[in-house]
Amino acid sequence: MTNRKIPLIARIVQITVILGCIGGLLWVGMRFFEPVPVPPNAKIQRAVKFDKSSDVSKNSVFSGLRQYGSSTVEVGETGRANPFVPLPSPSNVTSTTTSTKSILNPTNQATGTAMEVSY
Repeated sequence: MTNRKIPLIARIVQITVILGCIGGLLWVGMRFFEPVPVPPNAKIQRAVKFDKSSDVSKNSVFSGLRQYGSSTVEVGETGRANPFVPLPSPSNVTSTTTSTKSILNPTNQATGTAMEVSY
């Protein structure tokens, strides 16, 4: 076994790294064990009671509410009777099975006539 000498610069780097690690561990330890500031106790407020016998509409809080605008619901187009029925294919697809009419017999919304659906 030969006795090798470690250069001086390597020793200085080793000592610096070791001291840096120790300092980092101490800094993390101080942050970890630092006491947590406790906020002051909140003031206790009295409970809000609801009186069923009094008229709510006379309360000033509710009289301050106002409607932002009046609007009516317009009658529009409704959706399909059953939205889970697959839409008919735009092109006729032939298959080895026989084509059947839809059980629900969907109607064309625009004309009101029954549509033929094949699967």
